[in-house]
Amino acid sequence: MDGAGIRRLEMKRVAKALALIVPLALSAACAHTGADPRKYAGLDRRLDPFTYIEEGKLVALAVNTQATRYREKESYIPLAVGIANKGKKTIRVDRESFILYDETGKRYPMVPFSEVNQRYERSPSDRQFTTFFEIWNAKWPVYTPVPSDFFPLRTARIVQEFIELPPFHYTAEYLYFPHPEDGLVNHRFELHVNIKPLEEPVFVKFLVD
Repeated sequence: MDGAGIRRLEMKRVAKALALIVPLALSAACAHTGADPRKYAGLDRRLDPFTYIEEGKLVALAVNTQATRYREKESYIPLAVGIANKGKKTIRVDRESFILYDETGKRYPMVPFSEVNQRYERSPSDRQFTTFFEIWNAKWPVYTPVPSDFFPLRTARIVQEFIELPPFHYTAEYLYFPHPEDGLVNHRFELHVNIKPLEEPVFVKFLVD
């Protein structure tokens, strides 16, 4: 395919992405209508009613709580998490890189895959909430997706201990954390991610509602 053909293909992908993102953005705007603005003050911006994003020059980090809000009575909570590498260097994220903070500052490291695999039965139903993955794919139409398997559904697949994202690549997956001690719904949280070689963690502020 020549250069003109590649450009036409990329334009089609961008147009398709915009066709998906615009209605979702309008939905997010409508969700704010009539709501107390103080409810979302201090949080990161939303891509839709359940997706919060922190987007810097080098990395974008997003969290979706669409499935999370239905897991108040569970011992573990799912968070749909997306990471995109906007910089010019390959980045690396390890299993230990993810830390969830509640409103009191208590830390919740990501739980081991073996623990979730043995004690949590809702992983398949969590995947039914797919809006986030559609949004995340559409946001990066000219980026390359990278599969992530920190928590694979099929036990035959290899559990990853880290993932690397070259420049202009992105990934997304459901990650699992212990249920916060003070509750889940109507509480604020921060997800911090230590990304190599960045000196400071990237974090996103969000609300489960």
